[in-house]
This record gives sequence, C-alpha cells and structure tokens, in this order.
Amino acid sequence: MIYFDNAATTTVDKEVINSYKKALEDNFGNASSKHRFGQDSERLYIKAKKQIAKYLAPTEVSPEEIIITSGATESNNLSILGITNRYYKRGKHIITTEVEHPSVLEVFKHLEKNGFEITYLSVNKDGIDIEELRKKLRHDTILVSIMGVNNEVGSIFDIENLSKTVKENSNAFFHCDATQALSKVKQNYKYCDLISFSAHKLHGIKGSGLLVKRKNVDLVPVFFGGGQEDGYRSGTKNLPAAIALATTLRVAEETYDTRRKKAESLKTYLISELNKIDSVEIVDIKNSSPFILSFITKKHKASVIAEALSEKDIMVSTKSACSSKNLGGSYVLNAYGYSEKDTTNGIRLSFCGNEDIIQGKIFIDELKAILDRTKKNE
Repeated sequence: MIYFDNAATTTVDKEVINSYKKALEDNFGNASSKHRFGQDSERLYIKAKKQIAKYLAPTEVSPEEIIITSGATESNNLSILGITNRYYKRGKHIITTEVEHPSVLEVFKHLEKNGFEITYLSVNKDGIDIEELRKKLRHDTILVSIMGVNNEVGSIFDIENLSKTVKENSNAFFHCDATQALSKVKQNYKYCDLISFSAHKLHGIKGSGLLVKRKNVDLVPVFFGGGQEDGYRSGTKNLPAAIALATTLRVAEETYDTRRKKAESLKTYLISELNKIDSVEIVDIKNSSPFILSFITKKHKASVIAEALSEKDIMVSTKSACSSKNLGGSYVLNAYGYSEKDTTNGIRLSFCGNEDIIQGKIFIDELKAILDRTKKNE
C-alpha cells in the first residue's frame, strides 16, 4: 500500500507503542491517589511533561505550562472557549483566518451566534498579510487564533511575526494550532499564549495531545470534575498518553532532518511530474510544508480519481479528513481564490517523510492511467 494521507493520521511508531504498552501494564495507578503507587504515577507524569517541554524547543516551555489533552480538537476548544468565557468583559472581538481547521472555525461560528464579533483574515499564496492583521486589531480584541501550517494546502504561516504583531499592537491573546507544524517545519512560538497539538499526526497515539498554556493566561475550563491539570482539564490523568507523547516528540526530533529531506525530495519529484499533466493544476503556495502537496484535477472529478487510486492501494484525500463528510467544495481552496468547480476537485497528498521516490513513481503512473481511462467532467 502507498499511503499519502498522513495529514489525516499516521502509523504509530513502534517505540511509541512500546512506551504506551509499558505504562499501561506497569504504571496503572491513578496519579491523583495519595498512596505510594499513585504517587509513583504522578512522578512519572511530571517527568513525561519535562521531557515534552524539552522537545518543544526552541520555544521555551515549562512543564507547568503543559496540559495533556485528548488531541488538538480539545486543545483548540479549550483555548478558544476558555479565553472568551474568561475575558469577555474586556471585549467580544476575536480574529482568525478563513482557512483554519474545523475544530477552530466551528468554535468561532458558535461564538458568533452568541454575541461575539469575528474578523476572518484573508489569505493568499504568499501567506497572511501582517499589515491586514495589524489594522484589524482593536481595543476590544481579546483573541487571535492562527494555525501554524494549513492542513489542506500546506501553507506555512509566519507565526513568530504574526504573534509578535498581536503583542505589540493589542492586549489580545494569541493561539496557534500547531498540529501540522510541530516537528515538521521550524517555527518559534515564543509570543504565543496557547499552542495546540495532536500526537497522531506525528506517529503518536490517537486520542492524545497537548495544550501549552502560558502562566499569564487564565481559562474557564470546558470539563469540570476533580480539578486535575490545575483545574483546567479535569479527568483522571492519562499517564500512558503523556509518556507516549514524550516518546513521540523525542523520536520526531531525532528523525526530523531525515524525514524532512525525504519529504522534500518526494514533493519536488511529484511537482515536476504533475506539471507534465495537462489536466492537473498544482495549488501554488509560495511557502509551504514539504509534507503536503495539493493539486486540482481540471477535467475529472477528484472524488472519482481518489476512489480509483484507492482501488489500486494508493491512499489520498480530496480535502481535510475532518471536513470530508461535508457537502460542497473545499473552503480552503475557495479562500485561495479557486473557482467553485475547482474547489470540488482538489486532491491532497500528505507525507510522513518515510516514503521514497519509487512510491512517487508508482503514484504518477497510476494517476496517468486513471486520468486516461476515466470519463472527463462535463
């Protein structure tokens, strides 16, 4: 099988599986229990957080600023709802982009229905206009949420300068969904107040992730209960997930250079070959992740092409997995100025960095064959 859908999810690294399994078997004590076995688990939990903090460098993060969550969706919801519920008396204006993940956009839509004013920043093939962001900031802006890397077309956003602009020109907090960025592209989050991440995009365990919450930030929790994670995320501490997450980030850091080089080589090859196909248009992004490549099938239905590729054991996606069940075209491609027809015919290839050129050649050969024999769009 050729698997080019790593932005949706990845295989789980064997080291991660082993660390998770060992914690499940050997350290099942509740970290909130006061007996020795429970406190042993608590010590391991703190140790895992220290390791996680180390692998978030170059951004300096203290273990106390890390909240273990079930993944980026929870982290995004906790960030956005936590800020708006806590600081709404300061103002009810919040800012995001048109191309965020549904776990951000849907929360903003919910808040819009409940009295908040939303500014949606436009995007272009160069990224996000920092001057536009500066002009949109107001005295009553309390939150700006911008992703590190777009999950559909791979745009890399200048998080360091975007967040710095917010800090220099407002009292707003800055949240970054770094799910497709962490250990894939180099970004500095030093001006970010909140950072979300999901482990299963990086060979980690599904249902685990983190939220970095800076010490100057207070949140109204989404979950209420035993007051774990300093009251911000109640629920029994998930020690196996924390240990597995630390292993995930360590392995990702150790393999970063190799993964990135292989992804860059594969993407360069695929761009070269796709450009030779008349009925294909590559989504041209000036600064994009080497792990994501999107193109449009100009004369064929993308859903038909993706299904035909699947029958050949080649897995690709037509848009973000989290929005694939929604009718209509890609809102991301729409934001980048593509026509309504084109937005329904986008295909995303996403890599983990363990693929080789041979897989790319097989994909191109099968794609050409499928395009030749598939009925063209009317």
